[in-house]
Amino acid sequence: MRDNSHSLEFKLKAIAMVVYNDYSISAAADKHLVSNFKMYSWVKKYAPMLKEMNKKSHLRLKAEDSLKDVQLIKASGDDSDSKATANHPKPLRQRL
Repeated sequence: MRDNSHSLEFKLKAIAMVVYNDYSISAAADKHLVSNFKMYSWVKKYAPMLKEMNKKSHLRLKAEDSLKDVQLIKASGDDSDSKATANHPKPLRQRL
């Protein structure tokens, strides 16, 4: 028997309580007005997907933060690479 009465978003929000907020299956099921068996089956079926989505989201946010840092450095005019190499002698093959 297929459960089409709840959206995937609803299921993921419900199991997120179990996976990330340390709710028991019973407590999350009560809060979302579904049976314990249904909640258990959702956790078993969708928890790996939820964790993968969270991991990808975390990596995306981390990449966006890094990009913002680079943009801030460029916007501030701080060209530390050229300043750092200006005080160092050139490699031998370039000096010849």
